[in-house]
Amino acid sequence: MKMSDGDAYVWGDNTCQVLGLTTNVGARKRPFPVAKINREHPSGYTRLLPKCQIVVAGGLHSVAVTVEGDIYTWGTHEEGQLGRVVPEGDDEAPAVPGKVTLPAACKGAEVINAEATDSATFALFDDGSVFGCGVFKDDGELGFSPGNTGRQHGMAPVAGPRSPAHTTPIESMAAGNGHLVMLTSRFGGDGKAASKPEVLTLGACAQGQLGRVGSRVGPRSHSRTLLAPAAVRMPRGAGRPVAVFAGGFQTFVLTDTDKVVAFGLNNWGQLGLPLTDSMAFIPKIVPALSGKGIIELACGDHHTLALTKSGHVLTFGRYAYGRLGRATEEDMVHSDAADPTPTRIAFPPGAAAISSVAAGIKESGAVDERGVLYMWGCGDLNMQGRGDDEDDVFAPEPVPVKEGYKHWQGQRVESCSIGAQHVMIRATPGHDGV
Repeated sequence: MKMSDGDAYVWGDNTCQVLGLTTNVGARKRPFPVAKINREHPSGYTRLLPKCQIVVAGGLHSVAVTVEGDIYTWGTHEEGQLGRVVPEGDDEAPAVPGKVTLPAACKGAEVINAEATDSATFALFDDGSVFGCGVFKDDGELGFSPGNTGRQHGMAPVAGPRSPAHTTPIESMAAGNGHLVMLTSRFGGDGKAASKPEVLTLGACAQGQLGRVGSRVGPRSHSRTLLAPAAVRMPRGAGRPVAVFAGGFQTFVLTDTDKVVAFGLNNWGQLGLPLTDSMAFIPKIVPALSGKGIIELACGDHHTLALTKSGHVLTFGRYAYGRLGRATEEDMVHSDAADPTPTRIAFPPGAAAISSVAAGIKESGAVDERGVLYMWGCGDLNMQGRGDDEDDVFAPEPVPVKEGYKHWQGQRVESCSIGAQHVMIRATPGHDGV
């Protein structure tokens, strides 16, 4: 499904070339288009990246899918996560967007989604196939597939009709720091409901994020089990899975009975489960989220945002740095508390209903129906995008589109993705700003 044409904007730290702005740029404090600086061009820059429909901020790399269906990557490439050839000794090549050459097995298929872990990139095609490159990280490198336990430098099949391992079509997917979760198609070729969809997982398992590997299974000794997509058993009474979300070391599943199922790390209450359950290796229904009309979740390492169909945002997990958006600076001076209770947070007066949410390691973001982006949480590495000092932000604040410079004025934010050191958004013209 095609989204609206948009430009990719970035800000944050560029130590690992995640901004796509050449090696000469150390950081950006405000949103800046992914482009090459050209002082002689009337606009001040020359477009390097075509219009995009998807942008993804990985751990130390970036991914964009253009409206033509091409995949561009840039940033750290040592683990093969860029999925393209980077000439040895050419420091500039990974620092700017480069097109990924897809294998012949992808011919005729169109990219409809992309995800990034800390060290891997995945693409979902319209025929239900998932391809990926890079390596999973846990206690060392886990590899990428049972047949290739080393780094995968080019796109290789993971699941779906073009995969020899698991051929059931994939409808959607989500990625955490070192794991991938996929939802098999709910519909047959005639558009009618198919057999009960399944949740498939693979990758790192040490924190329970696969939902199908017991606590006694080591991450290194069972690579064939961990790297082959396999189904997760849903709890009794959960209903049929309809959407999957992941991030950090946790996984969430939404069901058709308005329930939320969670598994993974819960040491700060980021699953919404009692703190007595520091990890959930077996999927559990989250009572505090069930029946709340949850339509989307975004996960950091130690916190989670949940978006309701009424446009409200609930947060839970670790307070530190203001990432929950519901503490004052005074509250944080002597406290690094954990709160597993999903609690609605307040946005500034005049804010419209929230349409999407995003989470980084220690940061949070949300986009409202007017295209206004709100950020809060840790201010290190210029992650807040306001061009000011790197102070932590303890409640949602808009990223202004009237102030700053001409490249950012009047932009409407369509989506936001937060990585380890940078933020990426997709924006379109036509907003009068805040």
